[in-house]
Amino acid sequence: MGFFNRKKNKTRKRTGIAWMALLAVLLVFSCVGCAQKEPEVETEVITEETTPPPETEPEKTVQELIGDALLLRGKYGEAANEKIKKIYAEVIEKDPEQGTFWKEIDSYWAEDLKDLELNYDELPYGLSDGDNLAIVILGYGLKSDGTMKDELIDRLQVGLYCSWEYPNAYIVCTGGGGVPNAKEADVMGQWLLDEGLEEGRLMIENQSMTTGQNAMNTGKLLQEDYPEVDEIAIVTSDYHIPWAMLLFKAETGILSQKSGREITVVAHAANNTGRKVNTEMSKAAGLLEILGDSSRAAEIYRKDYSSVPELD
Repeated sequence: MGFFNRKKNKTRKRTGIAWMALLAVLLVFSCVGCAQKEPEVETEVITEETTPPPETEPEKTVQELIGDALLLRGKYGEAANEKIKKIYAEVIEKDPEQGTFWKEIDSYWAEDLKDLELNYDELPYGLSDGDNLAIVILGYGLKSDGTMKDELIDRLQVGLYCSWEYPNAYIVCTGGGGVPNAKEADVMGQWLLDEGLEEGRLMIENQSMTTGQNAMNTGKLLQEDYPEVDEIAIVTSDYHIPWAMLLFKAETGILSQKSGREITVVAHAANNTGRKVNTEMSKAAGLLEILGDSSRAAEIYRKDYSSVPELD
């Protein structure tokens, strides 16, 4: 029995070894091709970021630069002198004629008008006694019924007296504002005729809605229809005189440049209102109209000062 048991054990041992060898072979074959490639790592391509160049503001036109100077003068007065000086230096470099002209207007505004002495009720003596003089009476808002307010009547009374002082001068009534069935200049002219003014001396400009338009439309009327006129005297309320003088000086200067025919603002006469009115921004708006920048002028008339440059 012992012999057979030993033989069984040897047989089992060999069989176990054989099975293990077979399993090893199968394992080897089953792993053939099992080697896997390393997973590809996605790499980010880093490119150097380029910062776009900063946007540069477009270069301002001559008109825009002059408009800036006018608004600076209107809002800041003498405090803007240095900035205005730099602006006009730039304008003169671009357009010497325009720059020089508007620089002179600025000087007249800032210096000459500051010390202007008002003539009340009459024009100064010694003006031309011929028909080359036009006395311009500026309008004022009518009442809702189309009749004149006291301030406008006062202006007309001064204008009438001036017409007696200079009996050969033309008389211009300018103003288009009013009510639906009446315009300032028409009502003013009729009042003067009723007071004895000769019809042949009367001019009517009834389309203007602002002082700037008073100057532009009157200047155009004189240039086109009254070639003999080369001097203007202005009649309006005391607080309005510097404002009107400035705008008429600018407009007549521009017309003189264009046509070669010089028309000069030589004098004024004021009715006394006793009112103190800050008209500096209104001067700027009127000059913007004359410059041709009606958009910014309209903003100022609406009390929108957003387009006024900052004072550095």
